[in-house]
Amino acid sequence: MTRVGNVLGRGSYLASSHLDVETGQGVGSPQWHPCVCAAEVEVDEETGKVAILRLHLGLYVGRMINPTQCELQVQGAALFGVGQALFEELVWDHAGHPLNINLSDYMIPALRDVPGELSETILETPGSIEVHGLGETGVPAVAPAVANAVSRAVGVRVTDLPLTPERVLRAVRARDVAVAAER
Repeated sequence: MTRVGNVLGRGSYLASSHLDVETGQGVGSPQWHPCVCAAEVEVDEETGKVAILRLHLGLYVGRMINPTQCELQVQGAALFGVGQALFEELVWDHAGHPLNINLSDYMIPALRDVPGELSETILETPGSIEVHGLGETGVPAVAPAVANAVSRAVGVRVTDLPLTPERVLRAVRARDVAVAAER
């Protein structure tokens, strides 16, 4: 065995952001990770249960290193977003202690909750050396897309996440009361 000595490296990175902390205006990050999401849902107005029929994410990655892994990462982020949109919620008691600290009480998506059609469009710039991280880039776009689809489906907007059957049913019943009162 031959010893070659130490391998040393050095690097630095200076972000070129100029965010005014007083106004919140300016460039807060030197790189953006854009993502869009579209959802088609079915809402059972008798139970408030939301089923996501189709979910599509589109995002820009600069250049893909491993296309298969990129697609799988985006799909994973989509399912993570489904959890935030429909299931995951910490419940606290009056003293500030969490009440649902295990998976029997803290709901996450099950296999049946995966959208019937899950797809993605990954845009890249051929020949680019710019590589964007995409680990959880798709997550923030899912909940608003699902909430908007629910609003279009039942005609009321639920503004608290997750969109539990109880919250959706409460909004549908309030809509029905308002409609009856107008008559």
